[in-house]
Amino acid sequence: MDDSGKPDGDVHPTLSNAFSREYLDRLREGSETSASGEGEAAGPWELRHEEGVYPLFRSWEGFEHGDSPEAVFQLREAGLLFFAVRPATGRDPLFSAPDPATEHGFAVESAGQVVGHLRFFNPTTLTTSPIQVPRDRLDPGAPLGRSAAQQFAPGAQSLLVTFATNASETVGQLFQLTQPAIQLGRRGDQDILVPEATVSGAHATLRWQAGSWIVEDRGSTNGTYADHSYERKAQVALMHGGEVQTGELRLKLVSFQPDSPHHQRARAFLNKRDGLTGLLARTHLLWGLDDEAAFSEWAEATMTVARYELRGPNRLVSERPTILEMLALRRAAQRVVELTEMLLLSLSPVVAGRTGPLKFAVAMVGPSLEEARQVVEQVAAQVAGMLPESIELGVTIVKAEPKRPGRTLID
Repeated sequence: MDDSGKPDGDVHPTLSNAFSREYLDRLREGSETSASGEGEAAGPWELRHEEGVYPLFRSWEGFEHGDSPEAVFQLREAGLLFFAVRPATGRDPLFSAPDPATEHGFAVESAGQVVGHLRFFNPTTLTTSPIQVPRDRLDPGAPLGRSAAQQFAPGAQSLLVTFATNASETVGQLFQLTQPAIQLGRRGDQDILVPEATVSGAHATLRWQAGSWIVEDRGSTNGTYADHSYERKAQVALMHGGEVQTGELRLKLVSFQPDSPHHQRARAFLNKRDGLTGLLARTHLLWGLDDEAAFSEWAEATMTVARYELRGPNRLVSERPTILEMLALRRAAQRVVELTEMLLLSLSPVVAGRTGPLKFAVAMVGPSLEEARQVVEQVAAQVAGMLPESIELGVTIVKAEPKRPGRTLID
């Protein structure tokens, strides 16, 4: 394409800028608001934190002046995304890409002019894919580079304790992997000594293998388990970011150092969330449900809470979950949340948390009670098929009432 914006006959244009000079000049000249809709959206805007929600005001507005916010968000991250794109929502569309493709690709038009070409164009992806606020996750750090994967580097990787039934004080602790073969157990002569009672004295051996680790069970009493598997394993391949369970202790392979910013963020994550399921711990769930209830009342939207429970044969004997039930809870909770967000087309993560040994709850704001019930029925039917035959998944759904704290819905 030449400087006039017209094809020059070359199938592979060599200009470094795909837009014409004339169009770029016109774009620079048009930086001021050109329509009342754009002026209305221009702001300046401020995202604030008030009364447990994040309202969006112009800088001179506020609740204290009797003003209504432009928008109210449950999560700061969602508000920041909207804050970034809001000033552009009053503008007329700048570009279109009509079919069909030419020898130069898909034409990019603006104001009826061809201003460039795209090699590939998927209108469905560009117009219907929502921007999602990512769910909090436990970041394992950067994966090892090629050289580190070829030769063992002492201390380059560590095991992070994410869950321990009987030794909660160890959650967040980091064990550096300083040699290519390491013994793990509860006995004092082990390289990694863990106080979790369900870990055997000499439970497992870890062997380095090209950046990954092989966890070999040494005939332990309570077994070694791969993620998303219910069977005891003689060996488990542990890759970067992966987890392994020894007895009732869960370990994650990470690449950050003790007391580093990454380690501090991991500890903060585990202080807020249950390390077995990744869902909010009960205290933080209660706060989250109260915030959801306050927002739903302000927005005049329906709020429901789905309360899930796993029921195994052991429940008549003890409330303490077996290892099989723990593994099933982890898989069920994570899949329930994924399916719920998918069926609701959620742009932000749902509020979900662990409420008991084998219980968890998921909040939904927006759908009516009947719509929420249909979502829950679909989710429960799919997740039940993933569980061991001896374990059932039960669920009840309750609707929030005005002026009632959200935390009252989980029990």
